[in-house]
Amino acid sequence: MSVRPIGSAIYETFNTFNEDIWSIAHGWTNGQMFNATWYDSQITFSNGIMRFAIDKEDDEEAHPPYKAAELRTNDFYHYGLFEVSMKPAKVEGTVSSFFTYTGEWDWDGDPWDEIDIEFLGKDTTRIQFNYFTNGVGGNEFYYDLGFDASESFNTYAFEWREDSITWYVNGEAVHTATENIPQTPQKIMMNLWPGVGVDEWTGVFDGDNTPLHADYEWVRYTPLEALDEEESGDDNEEEPVEEVEEEPAEDEEVSVRPIGSAIYETFNTFNEDIWSIAHGWTNGQMFNATWYDSQITFSNGIMRFAIDKEDDEEAHPPYKAAELRTNDFYHYGLFEVSMKPAKVEGTVSSFFTYTGEWDWDGDPWDEIDIEFLGKDTTRIQFNYFTNGVGGNEFYYDLGFDASESFNTYAFEWREDSITWYVNGEAVHTATENIPQTPQKIMMNLWPGVGVDGWTGVFDGDNTPVYSYYDWVRYTPLSELSDPPVTPEPPIEEPTEEPIEEPIEKIEIDENDETKENENDLKESGGERLPNTATSMYHYLLFGLLAFAIGVMVYLRARVTEK
Repeated sequence: MSVRPIGSAIYETFNTFNEDIWSIAHGWTNGQMFNATWYDSQITFSNGIMRFAIDKEDDEEAHPPYKAAELRTNDFYHYGLFEVSMKPAKVEGTVSSFFTYTGEWDWDGDPWDEIDIEFLGKDTTRIQFNYFTNGVGGNEFYYDLGFDASESFNTYAFEWREDSITWYVNGEAVHTATENIPQTPQKIMMNLWPGVGVDEWTGVFDGDNTPLHADYEWVRYTPLEALDEEESGDDNEEEPVEEVEEEPAEDEEVSVRPIGSAIYETFNTFNEDIWSIAHGWTNGQMFNATWYDSQITFSNGIMRFAIDKEDDEEAHPPYKAAELRTNDFYHYGLFEVSMKPAKVEGTVSSFFTYTGEWDWDGDPWDEIDIEFLGKDTTRIQFNYFTNGVGGNEFYYDLGFDASESFNTYAFEWREDSITWYVNGEAVHTATENIPQTPQKIMMNLWPGVGVDGWTGVFDGDNTPVYSYYDWVRYTPLSELSDPPVTPEPPIEEPTEEPIEEPIEKIEIDENDETKENENDLKESGGERLPNTATSMYHYLLFGLLAFAIGVMVYLRARVTEK
């Protein structure tokens, strides 16, 4: 008895063809509206990008007259989140797609079930969502993107549940369907093809536009069980069950998360015991660069990050950039940096902490940010994410241009709060949904793409672009002193003045009098006279008293004479 192969979670970055996961269509055609034959030669892999191509057939008499590209998984996938980062072809008459599908040719007895994300090359500022259940479609929905999808990589996704399908654009839910939802496990597929006989839908394809391309950066599938676990987290009302720790087998390695202690890094040179430099890969999406170790240099106690153009003009992404992260994870405490951000529109200079499923198995996406947008370095942005939930942006006007000099920026992360500082002054505090997972300390400099409303537009002619880091410090929460407390002013006891005769022998303690008057002067806003002035004041008083006594003696003598 044949058992349907059900796939588990995948994250495919397309550095090369992975035959364990994928199969390339070759030597056959779908017919009908698909005016091409699928060939494996129409799919190439370069610099972490998978490229689909449409070309004319070598034989001018061939039918269909074009060559095109299609890829599908070997296994079937059921409910979960299906994501892709891609750029569709911008040519009328073409369709660029990411979808799931099954039918009688994929698994014996299967209905035609399908869930679609499709771009029509005649207008790549719109996206089409659709689905079929047992061959019944008619669920088309068009969404206006607000940008041209062919110009940059963006993330498109759908979350398939038993009773609904929700489609996403760059993480934002934009459409949900709840009627007659498909139930059968399906294969993940992508294709690029020219249409025929469906001109009202696709537009008319002109073969003179060949070759043309669609590019795919990565694909990810997360099973529904994993999604629900992330959403529920540890919040449940069940009584905890006491677990008995089992001794690991002698040959079994137990992985322990490395937690770092206090650090103070002055960047005189690269310290591989603390740091790792990103090299040879890209974050994709809005990061329009590949990380290279050559983009980080150390000189005179300063670490410099650089953005440059790629050496290969055909490279994608077209820029080189810099990212550094700690080897260990760090938890609650004070995170500080002295830095100068890049002052170039379209760039982001950062200092932050981060963890995710790729940093430690099972970790949520937790992050705490200090970011400078190069379009305005008189402002600073604070943000944080807890289990992938962000939207906590806060902008603070610095009152100076951060790109002109080194200044200190910091955040104090506690279990119930995050407080951000500028040059030692607390300027913003957050207390809602604070991240809890230990994270790595990170810094990067990168040019954005597809996020012009946030970063501004990056002009590659401005390269090279630099940001500078003077030092980084982490102090664990246990080593931080308590917040300063203003002491209560001491209660002053009245000073007893000597009253014995004669007056000439009265002793005056200048220091005591200074102390008596000091608090009164401070409270009144006055200034205390210098000690020399105070002594002269005393002599004056003595002189006046002596004069008064002399006058009284003289007058008394005159009265007696009379």
